[in-house]
Amino acid sequence: MWLKKLLIDLVEEDEDFMTDPQPMVVVSELNDYNNKIVLAVWLRNERDHIIKRFQLRERMFEALKSAEVDMPLETLQLAPMDVQVNASAN
Repeated sequence: MWLKKLLIDLVEEDEDFMTDPQPMVVVSELNDYNNKIVLAVWLRNERDHIIKRFQLRERMFEALKSAEVDMPLETLQLAPMDVQVNASAN
């Protein structure tokens, strides 16, 4: 619940976001290496949605980093392959 409070507090600190309807934090996906969390909020002025979305995303990232929440890194799995060259193809 502390994570939900952390994110809701970010919204409540900004008067551009509405408190009615209330902001919501939900887990939308449970994956092998991460969980997808959605913060849903309403803006007083929808014309500000692009800049406010980017600002909120940056504030969320900084808040999670400050709270020492581990952020998953994108991973790639590499596998060696045997390559055979056909000399008669020339």
